[in-house]
Amino acid sequence: MKLSVFVVTYNQEQYISQCLDGIAAQRTDFDFEVIIGDDCSTDSTGAICDEYAARYANFHVFHHEKNLGHVKNWEFVLQHCKGEYVAMVEGDDYWTDPHKLQTQVDFLDSHKDFAISFHRVELVYEHHPHIEEHLFEHLQEREYSTREVYEAWSILTSSVVFRNNIGNISFPRNVFFSDIYLFLSLLEHGRAWCHNMCAVAYRRHSDNQSSSPSIQLAERLYLQYGVMEKRFPLLYDISHKTRQQYLHEIAYNYTHEPSAVRYMLKYMSQHPSKIISPKYWRRLFTNLF
Repeated sequence: MKLSVFVVTYNQEQYISQCLDGIAAQRTDFDFEVIIGDDCSTDSTGAICDEYAARYANFHVFHHEKNLGHVKNWEFVLQHCKGEYVAMVEGDDYWTDPHKLQTQVDFLDSHKDFAISFHRVELVYEHHPHIEEHLFEHLQEREYSTREVYEAWSILTSSVVFRNNIGNISFPRNVFFSDIYLFLSLLEHGRAWCHNMCAVAYRRHSDNQSSSPSIQLAERLYLQYGVMEKRFPLLYDISHKTRQQYLHEIAYNYTHEPSAVRYMLKYMSQHPSKIISPKYWRRLFTNLF
């Protein structure tokens, strides 16, 4: 099989048809399979996926009997992708260019030292269509280094086609954002190229993992950067600096949250001057009361 299309979805009945239509519309000179992981959706997402599988012989749906969660669903679908290449799309995004796959596969076929092909992104706001955001606007048609990818999280999952040559992929405990972990792992085996095309619409809505600030999001990022410090030692400086930024954010902005206490103590142990700083304690009390 030349290519596998990775699709993960959970309770996305209002989006999943547009996602799957974008896949079905692809025009290629090679065969591809579509592997869909429905993570025990409680709405009609699973039934919609089944309709596409009945219509297209290359669409295959896996319904999990219990909710695996985002990361384990990723693992499951990746492990079922048997193509030479894997193209990725999440169930609330959709492809907008029917030649997307052909363009990216042609590039990887002719550039054996590249592991990842990706491209620019159109942002779609579900409830606020006139919001302007500069996410991904910095992307240009060129090679991106591993450091550039990591520092700016430059690669949107649903834009990626990668060379499927690193074996079964599993994510360690405390990895909550599997995309950046996967991309850095792939970049240990090759290079990354960004195409000057906009071939995916990325929805921004309240269900996105990183759509709004919260202590839960800050905690997850703090813990994940701890994993990244150890897993990718050549990028330790980026991981460590960013991890400390999230520790600072929790210690200053979420003092009213019970789960913040251990992070506050950790922060003060790293910055002993804060223990006797009236300014810091005034900030704590302001947030608490």
